[in-house]
Amino acid sequence: MTDTPWMAPGTRSGVLLIDSPTARPQEAAAARDRLDAALGAVVDPEGPGWYRPLARLGRWWYLVCALVCAALLLLTPLPWWAALLVGLAFGPMVGGFSGAALAGIARTVSVTDEVRGAARAARTAEHPFVRTVLDGTAEMVRDIVERAPDRAAEAHARGWDVAVMHPDDPVDEPAAAALVDLWEATGGVLPEGLGRTT
Repeated sequence: MTDTPWMAPGTRSGVLLIDSPTARPQEAAAARDRLDAALGAVVDPEGPGWYRPLARLGRWWYLVCALVCAALLLLTPLPWWAALLVGLAFGPMVGGFSGAALAGIARTVSVTDEVRGAARAARTAEHPFVRTVLDGTAEMVRDIVERAPDRAAEAHARGWDVAVMHPDDPVDEPAAAALVDLWEATGGVLPEGLGRTT
C-alpha cells in the first residue's frame, strides 16, 4: 500500500480528504478533524428514533413481513395452508423492498438543514487546509507515489490543485491536465478511447 498520510479517508465520515502541501502538519490535522466531524455528522448512523427499533430487528424483519403477508392472505378466499405458504414465500421479498425503502427514508430524514449548513460552513472554513478528493484523483496520486516516490511532493501538490471543496464542484481542468501529465510521465497509461483531444 502506498504511504500517503496527507491523503486518507476521514475516520468518522469516510470522505477522502487531502491536506494542503503548504499547511503545517498540526494545522492540517486539526482542520481534517474538524471537517471530518462536520461531514460525519451529516447523516446520523443510527437514523431517526422511529427507525431504530426496525434496524434492531435486523434479519428478523423478513420473518415479520412474511407473517404479516400470511396473515393478510388469510383474509382472502384461499385455504389457510395456501395463504400461509404464499405469505411465507413472498414475505421476504416484501421485507427486502420495504426494508430498503425505510432505510432510505430514514437516511433522508436524519439529515437536517442545520447539519447540512454546518457541513457546508466547515468545508468553506477548512478549504485552505484540507479538501475533498475524488476517487479518480486519489488513484492517480497513489499511482504516482508508488511508481516514483521521489515525486511524492509533486504528486501531493497536483492532487491538492485538483481537489474540490464539495464533490459536486467542477474540477479545475488545467490542474487535472497537469496531474494526468505527471501520471503519464511516471508510467501511467490512459485506456484506449480516453486519450486527449488537444
